[in-house]
Amino acid sequence: MKQSREVVHLLTLRSLRPMLSNAQIFIALAIALVPGILAFRLSTELYK
Repeated sequence: MKQSREVVHLLTLRSLRPMLSNAQIFIALAIALVPGILAFRLSTELYK
């Protein structure tokens, strides 16, 4: 009985969480691209 209450609790938490829009995903990818570019530039400079 306790396990079924936990499952219901998890399902209600999941339904309350808003979904991410496509724009938010693209913004997050663009933000993550900046450190990637900087890390690539740093690695090429250190390799010289």
